[in-house]
Amino acid sequence: MLLASATRGEDKALDPPVKTLTSMDVLDNQRKLKPGDIVSIRIVEDKRDAIQQYVAVSGEIQAPYLGLTKAVGLTCRTLAYQLKNGLEKGFFKEATVTVTCDFKPHKCEDCSLEFDYSTVVALGNVSKTGKYLLPEDTDLSVTGLLELAGSTISKKKIPAIVIIRRTPQGNKRILVNTEAALIEKRREYDLFLRRDDVVIVE
Repeated sequence: MLLASATRGEDKALDPPVKTLTSMDVLDNQRKLKPGDIVSIRIVEDKRDAIQQYVAVSGEIQAPYLGLTKAVGLTCRTLAYQLKNGLEKGFFKEATVTVTCDFKPHKCEDCSLEFDYSTVVALGNVSKTGKYLLPEDTDLSVTGLLELAGSTISKKKIPAIVIIRRTPQGNKRILVNTEAALIEKRREYDLFLRRDDVVIVE
């Protein structure tokens, strides 16, 4: 960038050059992501709305175009630049990625008090992915969660639904009989959800 000198009429170069901040430079670079966080990811050049992804116990997220990507231990800014590099290798000539943490464990920083909320997570082919509180006075079933998350069910296209459930022996995959639960309305197949369940609608 050149500025005209007010006295000698000469061009003078700015030294050092001024760096222009981008939308990625202002992303959080302090807090590191942890399992249970919900992050929103948006690729500006993709011209689509941001999508929410759950940081799994394994430390990974399902990143757009790239698939499973490690997120635990990274800040939002670091993860955004990591996704940018991957996208520019085979999907976009130039990629601008924003990552924000929409949900994180509720913690009182001054008193080390953890607020214990019972939640489940809806992911995949639903309108609103993310965490949902389990009601205290009633059970929440798979169909109840789908109503909250905005999933459209039709006889022409019955989705596959998997529940990922934590157990002392590790994560357990439970395949829901969606035709019986959603189309035939058989209540015995409309499974009740437990705390920390992750429901994936494919």
